Amino acid sequence: MDISNEIQNILEEYSEHARKVLEEASDKTAKETVSKLKAASPKKTGKYAKAWSSKKVHGLFSKGNIVYVKAPHYRLTHLLEYGHAKKNGGRVQGKRFVAPIEQEANRMFIQEVERNI
Repeated sequence: MDISNEIQNILEEYSEHARKVLEEASDKTAKETVSKLKAASPKKTGKYAKAWSSKKVHGLFSKGNIVYVKAPHYRLTHLLEYGHAKKNGGRVQGKRFVAPIEQEANRMFIQEVERNI
């Protein structure tokens, strides 16, 4: 057996394992993030909270997930998060609910990858 072929096989196996771990961690993190965002979202009518979703994206070398708000409710995210001016003057204070969940999702993804690789 050639040592270079052995090394190449080991690296290919590790690469495939790492790719699977990243995809699984991305799927799990996206699913949990969507459920946390739905729970933390303001619920005047409930339509905005129900509009949170995730979808898989395929890049050139990798796959992942995007968490987003479906149309037409995506327009509300920055207004709810950062506040906005009222029609007759004054301001509505923002409610920071996306940023903390985003930070938690980043930590969760990293922990999941480190635990499984």
